[in-house]
Amino acid sequence: MMQLLRRKYRRFDEVAVGSLYHRFLPSNVRETAEILALADDACGVSHVRFELTAHLAGKILDSGQRTLATEVFLTNFQPGCSKEFAGVE
Repeated sequence: MMQLLRRKYRRFDEVAVGSLYHRFLPSNVRETAEILALADDACGVSHVRFELTAHLAGKILDSGQRTLATEVFLTNFQPGCSKEFAGVE
């Protein structure tokens, strides 16, 4: 059990400001997230603030800042998106 907890927190340590993550939705929309800030709330739950950009066929559909618990963020988004792929300048 302790190893499972350590593994979970190690994943949290991999999240860094400026990192890019992505996910693909069933509607062929690609979402790119750039990490803006990391913080813990009053209860000690780790959160990620990120700029989310939704792309479809090379066009930006939506863009804005979002916040998710780090655990939820890492469940939904995968690391390793290049800036060119993300459309970030």
